[in-house]
Parts: sequence; C-alpha cells; structure tokens
Amino acid sequence: MVSLPTYYENTIMDCEFSVSERDYADAWLLYQSRFGRLKGKNMKTVLCMVLAVLSGCYIPSYHSQYGTFWIPAMVALAALAGAVYVQILLPQRVLARGGELYRSNGFLSLPSHLQLYRDSYCEENEYEKIVGHWTDHLGCSETNSLFVVMGGWDRELLVIPKRNLTPEELQRVSEHFQNTFVEKYRLYKS
Repeated sequence: MVSLPTYYENTIMDCEFSVSERDYADAWLLYQSRFGRLKGKNMKTVLCMVLAVLSGCYIPSYHSQYGTFWIPAMVALAALAGAVYVQILLPQRVLARGGELYRSNGFLSLPSHLQLYRDSYCEENEYEKIVGHWTDHLGCSETNSLFVVMGGWDRELLVIPKRNLTPEELQRVSEHFQNTFVEKYRLYKS
C-alpha cells in the first residue's frame, strides 16, 4: 500500500522572524507594482509623455487657427505633470502607505514563528495564528532581502525577511516558491 504524504508533513522551513517597517514598506511597494496602483507604471509614463509631445507639436497649428496656444500648452504641461507623478511621486506615496499600514497593525511588528509546508503555511505570534494555503495567493516575489507572498485571505502580504535564514534554507524556500507559484513567481535581483 502506497502512503501519501499528509498535509503537514515535510516542513520546508521552520523559523522565527520579525518584519521591520522598512521590510513591510518595500514589500507593499513590490505588491503595488505587480497588482496595484503602480502596475504598468512605465506604460502610463510613456503615454503621458506621448500626449505631452503631441500636444506640444499641436501648439503652432492651434495658435494659427485660434490665436491662442494655452489649451494645448496646458494639456502638454498636465501630461508632463502626470508623468512626473506616476514615475516619482506615486512610488513615494505607495512606500509611505506601506509604512502607515505597518504602524497601524501592531501584529506585524511582533516576532513570529513560521512553518512552510508543501501546500500551506502557518504563521504564529503571541496573539494570532494564521494558516494559509498557497492557492489563496496571487503570486510571490523574491528580492535580495525578502520573500513576499502576495494576496490571501487573512493578510495581504506574507513578508519573510532573508536575514535570519541559512543559505540552505534560502535555497530550499526559493525553489519551493518557484515550483509552487510557477508563472506567478518573480525574482528581482539587483
């Protein structure tokens, strides 16, 4: 008789960790870049720049027909302002929002115990226990300093700092997330 592995067999990782405000803000920025307000940031910037150039090119024609140039000039300036907002100001606001979310939820700063399994995870701190399944999440991203599992029922982000993990654990967890999330996995290395 073949014995199939049970749900909580073969722990991939079992560790203690805590998330700093900077870790969470960086994870929030990454989440918003993939699934939120910053998704398609470069395309939005290019569209704003194209609109600015087209409006600027239209100024002489508009001026000869209507005797003024203010409307296409204002459209061009508004498009340039939109490009600056999307490329520079919006990421700063999203990063600040990540810090606000961290400070508003006292559970995020508590030291936690995390167990990763093939199909699920269990994160536990002094006051709460969260059990989640990988199928409930939108995706996973890995940076030089973090693993970020995005989406989910109980918490939008599962942030796993790499600083306390051994090289073997890092390799095992990275491979696990690559195999679990497949096309929803992104690796960001600088």
